[in-house]
Amino acid sequence: MHRYERWSDEDLALAFRAGDLASGEALLHRYARFVYALAGRFGVSDEDSGDIFTDVWLKLQDQIGGYRQRSGFRAYLRMVVRSVVIDRARRQKRHTGHLSLEAPQGPEDEAPLHELVPDAGNLEQTIIDHELLDMVQRAVRELPDRFQVPLVMYYRDGLGHATIAERLGIPKNTVTTRIHRGREQVRRQVDRWLGE
Repeated sequence: MHRYERWSDEDLALAFRAGDLASGEALLHRYARFVYALAGRFGVSDEDSGDIFTDVWLKLQDQIGGYRQRSGFRAYLRMVVRSVVIDRARRQKRHTGHLSLEAPQGPEDEAPLHELVPDAGNLEQTIIDHELLDMVQRAVRELPDRFQVPLVMYYRDGLGHATIAERLGIPKNTVTTRIHRGREQVRRQVDRWLGE
């Protein structure tokens, strides 16, 4: 492993793709914490994360031929981890009969907050959206109070604009404006994080 320490991700990935298993092991070892953290964000429990890690290694060996340098290895590994989690979720769904990562709907005429991420057309997209929803919730926590409070009261507490206005002692139009502006700030922040 030590001989690979100075190799770039790209060099390791290309050597792995060419059949050098040791370079693949070194690369996965380099990203072990990332794999565990990402699996956790997808809702994998600590006791199941070891199985996920093993499955990721097996899937990498099987699919590394499809790796292309354009997006970088980290992005490629993210897709592999998602795929493994999705496969696991499908197996669980067959055994339990259901799997739900749906976000609750918002009241009144505002679109639900989870619509700041793409609609889930299938299970894979739902899991990806779940990760993005985490980003949305983090962005909401970073908003200034004047935007965060009405947004949280609206989406989390399910209160209408008039009720929020009454509780905060501000005009209803101000509530509507702050919810709209808060949503736009959240959208821009999520876009920035996705671009990083």
